[in-house]
Amino acid sequence: MAGPGAVPTDILPLPTVTVPLPTVTAPLPTVTVTVPLPTVTVPPLPTLPPPTVTVPLPTVTVPPLPTVPLPTVTVPPLPTVPLPTVTVPPLPTVPLPTVTVPPLPTLPLPTPPSPTATPTPVPGELFIRLKIATFDPLVGEPDLPASLRYAEEAAAAAGTYLVQFRNPILPAWRAALAATGVQIVNYVPDHAYLVRLPADGSVTLAILSALPNVRWVGPFHPAYRVSPMLLDQQGSRDLRVKLLPGATRTEMDITAAAVTSWGGRVLERSSGNFPLLIVRLNLAELPNLAAIPAVEWIEPVPERVLHNTNAAWTVQSGQLDHTPLWDNGLSGAGQVATVADTGLDYWADPTDPDPWTSNLGLAHWAYRDTIDGGVTWLKADYEMTTPGSGNVNVRPFQRNHASTDHRKVVAYFDLTGDGHYDGGPSGHGDHVSGSVAADAPPYGQPDLGDGMAYGARLAFQDVGTDEDGLGGLPASMYDMINQVYDIDEDGAYTAHTDARVHSNSWGSILNVTILDAQALDQFVWEHPDMIVTVSAGNGGPGAGSVGEPATAKNNIAVGGNYNGGQYYSGPDSMTDFSSHGPSSDGRRKPDLSAPGAINLSPDSDTDKGLQTMQGTSMSNPLLAGVATQVRQYFCDGYYPDGVADRSAACSGMDPTGEQLGAFNPTAALVKAVMTNGARRLTGQYTADDNSADPNVNAGQWPSNGQGWGRIVLDDALYFPDDSRLLWVKDDATGLNTLDTATYTFTVPSGQPFKVVLAYSDYYALAGNDFQLVDNLDLQVTSPPDPILPLTYTYLGNNMDTQTAGAGNGESLPVPVGVPDALNNVEVVNILNPTAGVWTITVLGTNVPEGPQPYALAVTYGNPAAPPPPADGIPPVISNVAFSPDFVYAGQTMVEFVSDDTAVITWQTDEPATSFVHWGPTPGTYPNTISHAGTAFPSADLVTNHRVIATGLPVSTTVYFQLESTDASG
Repeated sequence: MAGPGAVPTDILPLPTVTVPLPTVTAPLPTVTVTVPLPTVTVPPLPTLPPPTVTVPLPTVTVPPLPTVPLPTVTVPPLPTVPLPTVTVPPLPTVPLPTVTVPPLPTLPLPTPPSPTATPTPVPGELFIRLKIATFDPLVGEPDLPASLRYAEEAAAAAGTYLVQFRNPILPAWRAALAATGVQIVNYVPDHAYLVRLPADGSVTLAILSALPNVRWVGPFHPAYRVSPMLLDQQGSRDLRVKLLPGATRTEMDITAAAVTSWGGRVLERSSGNFPLLIVRLNLAELPNLAAIPAVEWIEPVPERVLHNTNAAWTVQSGQLDHTPLWDNGLSGAGQVATVADTGLDYWADPTDPDPWTSNLGLAHWAYRDTIDGGVTWLKADYEMTTPGSGNVNVRPFQRNHASTDHRKVVAYFDLTGDGHYDGGPSGHGDHVSGSVAADAPPYGQPDLGDGMAYGARLAFQDVGTDEDGLGGLPASMYDMINQVYDIDEDGAYTAHTDARVHSNSWGSILNVTILDAQALDQFVWEHPDMIVTVSAGNGGPGAGSVGEPATAKNNIAVGGNYNGGQYYSGPDSMTDFSSHGPSSDGRRKPDLSAPGAINLSPDSDTDKGLQTMQGTSMSNPLLAGVATQVRQYFCDGYYPDGVADRSAACSGMDPTGEQLGAFNPTAALVKAVMTNGARRLTGQYTADDNSADPNVNAGQWPSNGQGWGRIVLDDALYFPDDSRLLWVKDDATGLNTLDTATYTFTVPSGQPFKVVLAYSDYYALAGNDFQLVDNLDLQVTSPPDPILPLTYTYLGNNMDTQTAGAGNGESLPVPVGVPDALNNVEVVNILNPTAGVWTITVLGTNVPEGPQPYALAVTYGNPAAPPPPADGIPPVISNVAFSPDFVYAGQTMVEFVSDDTAVITWQTDEPATSFVHWGPTPGTYPNTISHAGTAFPSADLVTNHRVIATGLPVSTTVYFQLESTDASG
């Protein structure tokens, strides 16, 4: 609408009149006047609030326009026009510029093909992706060694074939394939299944090829079953031989007998859900072994090594000495966590007839239990029946004593049979167990050196041998995890007895994803509430240094960042030793990070002492302890109002996914919540590859250096009056190909809106080159923009800091980015959301092994949160200290601090920000350093302040000024 003093737009503007057009700029040189000006009639102007205005217009001579020669026109004065009664008609002669807004693209979901359509296959569109080769079978199969390739008759006798479809596989297509009588073994990318034909010959290749939408059918050759690491090897090797899912005991016996007939030896065997043989065989017989139809994969036995080379507040709040999880009662009570490591000094009683004894007096008080405070120390409730047997014997156990309900150790499994409790030189098992759940006197409250879940119990699996070897690790990781899943063998989850967290601070140095990772993935798929954490390894900071089983999909792989005591770096930097991803198929690893440098925990060489260690071996159990606290949050009914409600037992998962009150969370939900509570790190070694420079791409997020960042759980878990709300969905029903699930949220402005999708994916065939089987995608749509009536769509894992450190760590809207087809965790992070209704959509892009369950964790602003108090009185600063040294109370530990680093600490009488300004002269402070959380403004408000000043001029006097501001400013 025109403003006061406006004139009709089809009269040329006079020198004293400005005609503002609200949305259009129409330059005069391009206007064509079609009506002679002297005959123009002035229409009424629109009704406007200003008073009546008389506009005298002088006579104006208009020169000819460049494109329209016009005669000189004299315009008489306009009459007084009362503005409230004027109406301005549409502008007929000034066309508005056309603005074309491209449609916002959505995820490129495939159009469902007709169940009966048979389009002509196009070469080059799809591939078969195996570790040995990637090829389009319509173009040709790979050039394989003749000894590792089936002839036509041999292929028919083996009966193992690949069946590839033309599109993402719909449930009806899978059903039609199964209806032929074949056994569907597993998925192979792209859009293919490995199948076994019935031995009676009732299913032919012609029958399979005639199925609608089948693109190709071909043999699963012996070469597809062999690790490429073995192809150029000779001589005798120890091999892991994995049989196909569903392989019978008879097929395992046949395979074992064949190995023996070729002069080999069967060293171990594991049947059940993960059939596996450990054999010693001359590789000249490898083609014969690979030709056995029941064999899925053959690989060398990997070497497994330990990953060891002020944490509580770092992972709970990111604020010095602030531990909100402990403050709200989350100690891990009622939960059981498992540690598989070198041993645990928890018991000593020379009068007991059981041969498992440690030195009298050396059982650490963080783990031991006594009868009425006496000297007869209690053993674990459950132990193995036959410690020391030749068979690893990972299943049987019995109560050797009366039920004691041990304070800390519910079960102890000696998988080596050597009777040691922590016989290795490092005390590695005691240390990592302590980070999870140590609880030294006074029992029942957190103290220096206690674990994150100090109230939880431990189920310990002793896999250590002398000199910190890991000879007790069983053939199958599936069996090892299964041992502690149902300790009391009652077939149901029993709180306080059955473990639902499994911590592993060991791994292979090989960047592969094969049998250990596959066993882990399969176990979690089949037992969706088991959380498995694995240290990333200490091979960093170069790309691709993460090892198996951290390379699995359904675990939480943990990298190591510096903790609150490392003055030379601080908790915003990864350690230089922490291994970097990606996995061999390009997936992001590690998943999260936790402190891994100079961590304090029980010392196995004393009965009360503490010691420091570093390595991702130390970061992993810290995160396992945090995962135990997250389980307690849901099991004890803290969700959704942040207050414990233990009226209902945490006895099973809610099948509806509508969680209210106590429920048993899935591993996917725990992973989603922890990822939601992870903060981007912006310091050193945080990028994909820091082998050449610790600072290159600092702050890249997410990355293969830091994953999704350092866990700060208070950013995700809700407690009363928090500024952010938590909403979760633990969907057990799942999605199939082309299914969608939609959720809407009314989101206020002022706090970030963060959405995390996580799911435990179906386990991949060992020979697959890409490990993701079921591909779910996350899509988030905004409400209309308040200025432009446009909505924006955001895809999971599409951040402005994804390729470099520059940026804010927030999601970019489409058309930037593509859906993530590699990872089973996806994040959308909106730092400053538009207030209104936001829509979250989970899409089943390609789900060949569906339906695929999933979990969502969503955090956003709490409109009901009370505002911070504003008393108008600035905070009082006291106890200022400048420290070149670091002294740990109780345990004296002085860290070297370089000449360019200083630590400044102080206190305030109320929560406030922490800033240090410094410069070369008093009163001149051009440099500013802040100790603050980067996610939310409230994270800066603390009463105990510590700022690490780095990069100071060497051998130069500098002056500091401290600044603390409370919430009211």
